[in-house]
Amino acid sequence: MFFALIFLALAALGAYLFPEWSWAAILGASFGCVTTLRLVLFFTERSNKASTR
Repeated sequence: MFFALIFLALAALGAYLFPEWSWAAILGASFGCVTTLRLVLFFTERSNKASTR
């Protein structure tokens, strides 16, 4: 749910800041940002678990 809220906030912010962009571009960029954040959190969580053992 947290990532869905981030996605919606980024989409609204993108639509406000870049009104000339198409909705597909705004939603694609928002999805890309959320996906990148999720992957970064996934891999940093794994590396922290491995280093504590």
